[in-house]
Amino acid sequence: MERLMQVAMNGDQMTKPNRLPAIICFITLSWCHAASLDAQDTLRCMFYNVENFFDCHDNKEKDDEMFLPGGIYGWSEKRFRQKALSIAKVIMAAGEDKIPAVIGLCEVESRDAMEELIQRSPLSALEYEYVMTESPDKRGINIAMMYQRAKFRLLKATSIRIPLIDNGLPPTRDILHCCGMLGNKDTLDLLICHMPSRFGGADSQKARKYAFAKLRHAIDSLSAIGRKNIMLMGDFNANAEETEKSLANKVLTNLISAELKNTGSYKYHGRWETIDLIFVSSDLTKQTRPTHVAKHGIFSAPFLLERDDKYLGIKPFRTYYGMKYIGGFSDHLPVYADLVVTKN
Repeated sequence: MERLMQVAMNGDQMTKPNRLPAIICFITLSWCHAASLDAQDTLRCMFYNVENFFDCHDNKEKDDEMFLPGGIYGWSEKRFRQKALSIAKVIMAAGEDKIPAVIGLCEVESRDAMEELIQRSPLSALEYEYVMTESPDKRGINIAMMYQRAKFRLLKATSIRIPLIDNGLPPTRDILHCCGMLGNKDTLDLLICHMPSRFGGADSQKARKYAFAKLRHAIDSLSAIGRKNIMLMGDFNANAEETEKSLANKVLTNLISAELKNTGSYKYHGRWETIDLIFVSSDLTKQTRPTHVAKHGIFSAPFLLERDDKYLGIKPFRTYYGMKYIGGFSDHLPVYADLVVTKN
């Protein structure tokens, strides 16, 4: 098993046909392990800001010129395919002894990018399906959710528009709301967001204020109709304390601790911050309920990090540093939470 994991984790070897049987074998062993849990199953849910996952096609309605062949970032089909392979590697590794069943992604440009990821990378053996927003964001980046239908049967997916344009502000990403059924017939409402940037002065503060108000309304509406299993995940562009204050919601519990020291999901000017977070409704924290949260945290495998020569310590190994291509993974680290599903 250890050897198979090493093969699946090796980005260079993943592209070689003679390595695919080993990867598929590793996946099959994971499936068999999950199938042996008759009375109980564990679903890993994760969120990952994948940092500019652009395709190579010109979207005339969006400002994607920087990430086109010939653009200032030097984007290319080769780099696009490598980016998909890198994301696939992170997803497989983040599962540890289980493949993630539900995955929220942000900074995804298009369905072409998602198809590359789930159909033409090693993830193709896992039969993921996906839904995604079609946001008015100027750069064209969106939110997507990947899921394994055998563990999360999607019932409904909707985009929640944030009315920034109506208030004279630049448009931003929609919030993605997905409702699905788990193996024990419990329903799970999953909200995935990518809040407006912190950079931009008073306008960015106003934008986040509107976005959080829309998010609070969505959560309150679900609570009002008696929905007990709510999970909120995303890049909040604010640390845990600020996000909790902005949500002002007693229904949700933050799983990614605000007390983390010298680590986080994102590093800016030498300072670690936890801006990628997962919240759950209080019912999901009760170990006596058929569906509840077990393990959770930040996935910070060594291959996702590099030495920070400027500020010391380590930092996420990103795809670009400024405009220089360095071929890493993302400027964010993934966060995850395991749902224990006890079958009736």
